[in-house]
Amino acid sequence: MDVTRLEETLARRYSMAKRAEARDSTRQSLLAAATQLMMDKGTANITMLAVAELANVAPRTAYNHFASVDALLAAVMATINEEFSALAPAPVDTVEVSPERVLRELVAQWFDELTKQDSRLSALITIRDSAELDEALATARELRIQRVRPVLALAEERGQLRVPLDDAVAMAYVQTSYQCWVALVRQLGMSSPDAAELVTSSIAAFAFKRRPRRAGVGAG
Repeated sequence: MDVTRLEETLARRYSMAKRAEARDSTRQSLLAAATQLMMDKGTANITMLAVAELANVAPRTAYNHFASVDALLAAVMATINEEFSALAPAPVDTVEVSPERVLRELVAQWFDELTKQDSRLSALITIRDSAELDEALATARELRIQRVRPVLALAEERGQLRVPLDDAVAMAYVQTSYQCWVALVRQLGMSSPDAAELVTSSIAAFAFKRRPRRAGVGAG
């Protein structure tokens, strides 16, 4: 390849990279605009025109990125899923690590993220009859199972579960839901860390075996 062709190739690659960067920037602007409108006015009043205006792009540009409002809101939910996906349990492959401790850390992280995402989640879950959003919400539910099941499975391997694994996972799944967080934090006024501790203790009491107390412990 001569110098001229090499320069042309590099120029094309640079141009493609800049276009991709600009496209991603526009997409992020649309997602941010949709999120802002959703929190300010609710999901019922969102239109692609309003989103485009707030993002300072043409409506046609908005539709080039998202075919409909439903697709746009599903993409907002997908960004939330990405945040939760980053919350992984600490390694639990050594005997020194307690599955209950890992569960406690995971629930605390999960509830902290729910606190951050509260406004967006409270708006998104009110939407009905959106296949795209339903799929994104289903992904969120599956993600929660993927996080709690390995921790409880390790407890089962170590003989620490007092109930079947599926029952333990079901209990953890219900108690780490956004709806449970709302009940404890928004409705009952608990702090998110206190709610996480209560949920962890509840799951542990249901799922984990307790070591028998030694004779004489606590005797006066």
